[in-house]
Amino acid sequence: MASSTRVTLTTLVGRWELEAHGDGALTVLDFVPMTRAEAAASIAEDAADDLKKVGEIRDYLEDRKAQQSEVPIAGRSLMAKAFDWAKAEASLLTHGPLPDDAYAARVAACRACDQFDPREAPQVGWCKACGCGQNARAEMTIKGRMPAANCPLDKWPAYSA
Repeated sequence: MASSTRVTLTTLVGRWELEAHGDGALTVLDFVPMTRAEAAASIAEDAADDLKKVGEIRDYLEDRKAQQSEVPIAGRSLMAKAFDWAKAEASLLTHGPLPDDAYAARVAACRACDQFDPREAPQVGWCKACGCGQNARAEMTIKGRMPAANCPLDKWPAYSA
């Protein structure tokens, strides 16, 4: 049986209680909506602790990356996926959503990819290569707007203005 870890994440829309499974899947256990002001205050309260943890995770991941040869996308650790996801979510807070032209370019690149699982409007679809699964935050109408999100197949990079 794969191990799992419970994670709490606060975004601009609320606080998420998640279960991160050993196979890379995420399950949403609870969601508490918040106003932007409430979310910002909650995030600010935890920022110092979180920054320290992020630094420790980044250092660990950089050490591991230096020790390993290139790892296939499916072989990325749960911690690496969680770090990338948290960084992408945080970019919404610090930079706001991606501009429409950059978002459209991401969606076009995804639709041309054989690893993309398209859906009917208003959804766009999901990436099968990234390991995020088919949860609401990983759907391209949401994930595609996150400035720090990036394509695991290098079809589009994280956004920089």
